[in-house]
Amino acid sequence: MNSEFKKIEEIKFCIPDKLSSINRAEVLDQIVELAGEKEEIGFAGYIEKSYLKNSLRYSVFGDSKKVSLPNVSAHVSDIRNCITKTISKCDKLINVPPLYVFVFPTQNKFIREQMNGISGFSPYQKTIHLYINPEVEGWFKKLSEAVAHETAHTISHSLFKWETILDIIIFEGVAEHFREAVIGGEQSPWTKTISPQKAKEILEKLETKNLLNDRENKDLYNNLFFGGKEFPQWSGYTIGYILVKNVLGNSDKDIKFLMKTKPQKIFELYKKLSK
Repeated sequence: MNSEFKKIEEIKFCIPDKLSSINRAEVLDQIVELAGEKEEIGFAGYIEKSYLKNSLRYSVFGDSKKVSLPNVSAHVSDIRNCITKTISKCDKLINVPPLYVFVFPTQNKFIREQMNGISGFSPYQKTIHLYINPEVEGWFKKLSEAVAHETAHTISHSLFKWETILDIIIFEGVAEHFREAVIGGEQSPWTKTISPQKAKEILEKLETKNLLNDRENKDLYNNLFFGGKEFPQWSGYTIGYILVKNVLGNSDKDIKFLMKTKPQKIFELYKKLSK
């Protein structure tokens, strides 16, 4: 148990011995072993070790076959303090479940070039992954924002099932507004890639085609959130952000209320306000 803050069960730094190697599989295996297994959350939030390995393969290395990881060890104390302070701030706004935080070095090109060297993921309740590249200028400034955003996701995981495209759209929008409420900072790039009018048009199109309730279409998810032939990159994140902003700005509901509200209810409120 972390003695600094009771809502953090553990902050685990999964830093391999080899930061440079031609044997990516060997380094990946070491990172997975460092993450370990716990009865409450499985393999860092995954039920199978292989699932964790598949996730880390891209998040840590991207498309690169050669290992060229940054030195995260030199920043362990600062990273730990930032995580602890940020989760403590989150807990003052809304009750945070006890969390396991896993920190991984990353050389992923997309994270380096488009995410300021910081990315996060919450695969399961009580679990946060942070992918960090301290070689990218401004990385530390973005760390607290990523922690707050992913903490919001862990709260959502503890309250609701993530099942449909609509769920993901709204949970992402709620998480970004939660981050802004707790940490402040500038509006994130992935929340302003399309105009409000374009966001409304895409949302209406998805609803008309009955795609908001889709549970199986991975191609739709990847296209909507990461870009493809039909949608610009990060459209799903921007739609969620604008939708939640509309509700917060045109009703008496606050972010604390929305954090505890089912996505379908938030969507119904948005449609009512948009008439």
